[in-house]
Order: sequence, then structure tokens, then C-alpha cells
Amino acid sequence: FLLNRSSDLLHSINDLHIPPHGQTLKIAHILLPCSWEHSPAYHRSSIENYVSQLSQHCPNLQELHLSFTERAMTCPLPLNLPPLNITTLGVELRWHQFDACFCNQLLKYGCSWLLRDEFPKLRTLRLISEPNVVQLRMNHAGRLGHWCRVFQAHKLRLEDNFGNLINGPS
Repeated sequence: FLLNRSSDLLHSINDLHIPPHGQTLKIAHILLPCSWEHSPAYHRSSIENYVSQLSQHCPNLQELHLSFTERAMTCPLPLNLPPLNITTLGVELRWHQFDACFCNQLLKYGCSWLLRDEFPKLRTLRLISEPNVVQLRMNHAGRLGHWCRVFQAHKLRLEDNFGNLINGPS
């Protein structure tokens, strides 16, 4: 789904008939447009509204994937999200060359979803973009190693785009 305005959110969900088909939906993928970077409150409310719809209509949802077209992940996560029983959060920065700051922000944003009461089964962060995985391993190996140790200490999984465990920069 490409969400641009709050009114589009409900319209898109209704057009796609999520309520009748949500029972069988296993994976949802949200593309977060770059314009949201300039409106953190709007970004947070849009995520909250979308997660609310998924929570209401998709009881079998296992994975939620978020793609950022720009640096929208710098916006803090909403504080009051409805519960979801997802096991995996996928993140992607659709910007394949990024600096150390955005390397940390991508992984920090993903971590901000983990170990929250709203997502009791969420224990896996998957980097769903192969170019992101390659970029992290080649240009940010030290930071990736640090994040791998953080994940291991909390008994969480950090996976590549194929679902393989990332143990370090290798």
C-alpha cells in the first residue's frame, strides 16, 4: 500500500477489501513516502491508523514489512499502537547508499518495535532489502557487529532478506 494522506489510508483499506480478506493475510508491506519525513506527527498517526486496521482485520498476520523511500524512519514510533501478533518485522531503506548515522537509525527503528507489549510474539527483525544487507556488511561492518551482539544479548533474531540469521558482518 502506498499511503499519502490519512484519508487515503481508509480509502485504500476499503478498496482492497481487507476486512473480508484479512483473515488469510500473512504479510503486509507498507511503503512510507518521503514526504512524511517533514511531518513526524502525521507519520506517527498514519502508522497507528494502519496498524489499527491490521489488528482489527488480520488476526493471522505474521509479518509486517516497512519500506522507507527516504529517511522517514527518523520519526519516532507511535506510543499507543494496538496489539499485533506478528513474529517478524521487515525493514528496508529504499536508498541503497547510506552513511553510518542512517545505518544506526535503520536498525534502531527496527529495534524500537521489538520487546514491546503490543507485539508479544515479535522477536525477529528482517532486513528485507539485499542491497541494504550488502551495504551494512561492506561499509558498516563494525556497526552491524555491534547490533548483532545487541540482538543476541536480548535473544532476538536479526535476519537477512532470505531469512538467514545475521551473526556479524561476514
